[in-house]
This record gives sequence, C-alpha cells and structure tokens, in this order.
Amino acid sequence: MVKPSDTDSRERFANELDRNFSVVASAGSGKTTAITQRVLSIARSANPVETLPRLVVVTYANRAADEMQQRARQILLADNLRADVQTAFNRAFFGTI
Repeated sequence: MVKPSDTDSRERFANELDRNFSVVASAGSGKTTAITQRVLSIARSANPVETLPRLVVVTYANRAADEMQQRARQILLADNLRADVQTAFNRAFFGTI
C-alpha cells in the first residue's frame, strides 16, 4: 500500500498537541479521520481532563461536526477511558461557523 504524500503532516497534526491547527483539504481526503485521531490523542494524553473541555472543533457542516464527535465518542467508549475523561470530552465543542 502506498503512503499518502502528506503522511508527515498527518502525524504532526495527530501528535503535536501543544499547538492549534487548521485543516483545509478537499472532500474525501481524510479530514474527519485526521481530526478524530487528534481528538483521541488529546484524550489519551497526560492532561485530557484539562484539555478536552477547551477543545473547539469547527467545520462548515453540522453533519461533519456530528460525525467527528460520534466517531471520537465511540472509540473513547471502546477504549474504556476513565469517567472523568469521558465527562471532559462531553464538554468539548463540535459545531459549525
């Protein structure tokens, strides 16, 4: 399988949690997956209870915002993270401009 040409950028986006990012890409390029992975990295980090409630995920479509939130929630539940992490995730904002 051929790796995407932007693999390094995707890795930075998912794992450099000490900075903000803006994702601009065409339809079907993997934005939802990349953003979901970043949210999960934050939830698995050292300070998720402090960080998740400050998380703001903004997109142009309600459907996209809902899908990102639901995908992340399903994986967090499957990971069986602590209850306080789940509560912190529920305080994150997923919405539209």
